[in-house]
Amino acid sequence: FVTFKLLNNSGSQKNFHSYRKLTIMQTAKAVILRPVAAFFCLCLCIYCCGCGIIGSKQSAPSVSATVSPDGLVTKNQETWALATDPYVGSNNGMIVAVTETYIQICMNKQGLSYEVEPYSPSQGTSIVASGGGRLLFNEKIAAKYGYSVPREDSIQPRLDRWKKQDQQPQAWKQAQEKCSQEATKEPLAQQIEHDGGISPSSAQYSEPDGLKEAAQRWRKCMEPLGITDLAEHPDGIPSKSLYDKFNGVSGEVQYKDPFVHPVSAYELKVATQDARCRTESGYTKLQYETEWSASYVYVQKHLSELTALRQKSQKIQAKAVEFLKANGNYVS
Repeated sequence: FVTFKLLNNSGSQKNFHSYRKLTIMQTAKAVILRPVAAFFCLCLCIYCCGCGIIGSKQSAPSVSATVSPDGLVTKNQETWALATDPYVGSNNGMIVAVTETYIQICMNKQGLSYEVEPYSPSQGTSIVASGGGRLLFNEKIAAKYGYSVPREDSIQPRLDRWKKQDQQPQAWKQAQEKCSQEATKEPLAQQIEHDGGISPSSAQYSEPDGLKEAAQRWRKCMEPLGITDLAEHPDGIPSKSLYDKFNGVSGEVQYKDPFVHPVSAYELKVATQDARCRTESGYTKLQYETEWSASYVYVQKHLSELTALRQKSQKIQAKAVEFLKANGNYVS
């Protein structure tokens, strides 16, 4: 994952589109990646994680404790609860809302309108995402959504708004570009972007014993589907051909959310079998147990620093909420 940046120093229109593309890739509301080959990272994150405490790759000792060292998280494989969840910092939706509110203020001063999607605390959650931002995948979810992000988590409304903006006169676009550059200089915008959340790779660890064997059991379980290019292990859609078949990615140019697609009966069948095979092979359990142990040990080791980071993050987020409310861009 790349740390979220609104614009680089040049602030060109090209860079503003890069910001948009990165926002799509990280997305304010929904996780847009399944657990992928970056299994060595502690979690996949929908949040904009600033510079935090960086750990080193290590074997994760098995931890029997079911409550995190700080008492904030209870172990739960179904929700993929990890001890590090409370420390990931601000979610991307809040960061975008704060920055775009500054753009709106700047544009309004010039007599120009600028629409901002109001921030809601629900933007930091998803019915299929863990507290740390990992997209959940089990038989219940697979049977309903397949490999698609739920439509209620889609960023399509944001893309629709950007499409309208890109149809504005050139003078409007130039004003927007300048206001975007100025917005990134605002202290609160900078603070909310770098508010002390830990990096997704803070608690790295080595591949756990037995994972390859579990992957082999998963492949055996998937054989009845007859997938000729089945992946070596269960990371997302289980083959490239199926990815191409299911996704039909339309991309940013067409202003379509590339992470939401129509789900066919066949996709639901494959996804449900995939989820069942992950469970029966022991792959999912082994993966979660390893991540829980690694996150537990990490929090235990860095508890004082993490506590300070969390307190700092909470104060900055409170300022952000106050700012958004004052400008009419907050919905409770």
